[in-house]
Amino acid sequence: MHICKPQEHSLNQLYNIDRRQVNGFTLIELLACIAVVATLASILIVVTQNAISRARQTKCVSQVRQLGSAWSIYFTDHGGRLPSNGRDSGNLNPSAWKVGENLVQFGELFQYFNISEDIEVTPDVLICPEVDQAVEENFKSASSGGTKICSYWMNPEASTNPTNSKVIAQMPPDRVIVSCGVTWWNLNAFNREPNHHGEGIALVYVNGSAVWLPIDKIKDVPAWNWNELAKVH
Repeated sequence: MHICKPQEHSLNQLYNIDRRQVNGFTLIELLACIAVVATLASILIVVTQNAISRARQTKCVSQVRQLGSAWSIYFTDHGGRLPSNGRDSGNLNPSAWKVGENLVQFGELFQYFNISEDIEVTPDVLICPEVDQAVEENFKSASSGGTKICSYWMNPEASTNPTNSKVIAQMPPDRVIVSCGVTWWNLNAFNREPNHHGEGIALVYVNGSAVWLPIDKIKDVPAWNWNELAKVH
């Protein structure tokens, strides 16, 4: 009976070591890999930032829609009357929610959000998700007295003083009642920081519909012209 003996191999033959495999990447190959990774990372950062910005825009529109719904309930509860704008207190600010000890405009909606009338800092529902951090901190500072303001702006036509008999029925259904900032002709001027990075504004109309309007649609609307702004959709 013939028994086959295993063929003997040298250690190098057994493992078939190739010096080129031991050497690894060349410098050029390493730099090329780093460049590819850096490019992909920059693309990912831009995509992520855009996604976050769109999410904040959506949240802002949702918040102004909530404010619009609260206005509708307020109008029903008060016979169609508009909320106080604080003019009788000698201090009118369209973004105000409290003047001294009196709740005005946005503050009169707190009852529909289960927010205490004794609150001393601006509630989250009145702060735009993309507001500058320093401005947000200012909104949330519990300073006493004076006028407390928020990110949003109420069309001066949508509020009144006690001696004014104006009611919501006198306003066109497409008239803007709340906007995220007011200076649509200069989005970098409101609250000392770019409004949504100058990309546009969120609005809610008398009829309760809320929209996001990009800058290219509103940049040519004349300053303070709420009638023309109402035509933009």
